[in-house]
Amino acid sequence: DYDALEIFSRYEKLYTMDFFENSAKKLIAFIKNRTEFPEADYLSGCVYQLEGEYSVAEQLFLKAFEFSSILDVPDEKYDILYSLADISFTKKNFEKYEEYLVLIISQDKAFKDNRLIDAMKSTIRSDKSDCMEKFFLMYRTENFRLLNAYFLLSEYYQEKNEKDRALTTAALGALTGFSKVYDVVSKRNPEFEYAGLSSLFIEACKYTDIVEWGIKNNVWKGFNDFAENTFKNECPVFAVKLYTVLKEHSPEEYWRAEASVRLDVITAAVKR
Repeated sequence: DYDALEIFSRYEKLYTMDFFENSAKKLIAFIKNRTEFPEADYLSGCVYQLEGEYSVAEQLFLKAFEFSSILDVPDEKYDILYSLADISFTKKNFEKYEEYLVLIISQDKAFKDNRLIDAMKSTIRSDKSDCMEKFFLMYRTENFRLLNAYFLLSEYYQEKNEKDRALTTAALGALTGFSKVYDVVSKRNPEFEYAGLSSLFIEACKYTDIVEWGIKNNVWKGFNDFAENTFKNECPVFAVKLYTVLKEHSPEEYWRAEASVRLDVITAAVKR
């Protein structure tokens, strides 16, 4: 009886009785249907992955994803998909690697909004001197769990020389990183006034944890990759403007130096 009450109490705390319409029968029926435990499958898969048993790990991850609808923490499905992508990359199954990463970013409304994508590219391709600042002023994306998927896909498409796809994913990745940093900075300093991308970077550098988060999640690298992709897609004005800001204010020294080198190369190419 105590065990039964503990189980009831657990699901009541997780979902509240409103979820079960205050019906004991519906609560019991719900529990009976939960015969799979995707969290356990995922953790087991992680152990096998560490042991180098990639095929076994992959099967456990696939099983966990199959039952991801009953995860106690719904966003854990992203972790499962990232793990599947990681194993596919290790096994050099690049078709599956791309498939899993696309499955992750397909959860983003922005990625599926063709009109938004077209508008973003129109801004990027503009010859006006304010095109770069206008891009970060006009657009936002907020599903921060997708950051790495965007950056990984951008690198993948660059290697395949799929310039347009690389630009799309790089743009959405940089924009997602920008939106996250802006959101955190604004909450920490209510008096912060956005006055261009450089102002955000300057403010972000005041917080060590934000800089470290950007390093860990490849955000600062993502901005440089975005700038490079704009240049490769023949958007020199945007590339020069973005690299100029990154050269002076990117929160990570390595990417400031890289931006400086690339800016010199691009400027010389544009003059020719």
